[in-house]
Amino acid sequence: MRDPILSEFLSRKGAVKRISALCGVTPSAVCQWNRVPKRHVKAIAAYLGISPVEIRPDVFGDAPKQITHVQTAEHRGAA
Repeated sequence: MRDPILSEFLSRKGAVKRISALCGVTPSAVCQWNRVPKRHVKAIAAYLGISPVEIRPDVFGDAPKQITHVQTAEHRGAA
């Protein structure tokens, strides 16, 4: 299923051609996208005047960071 933001933009007349030129890919490649590849998000966001988070919150959003246990001097009880 295609990302709603991508679907909305690509439904505009001439959008596929503009995005393909902006990203240096063929229009048929753009038509195959279900979501914007992360290597193209910043360019497309700048072109649209929106935040990269709006296009790919999974990549550029404030997703919870995985916490890994790192044993520091404080955790070991050292002074």
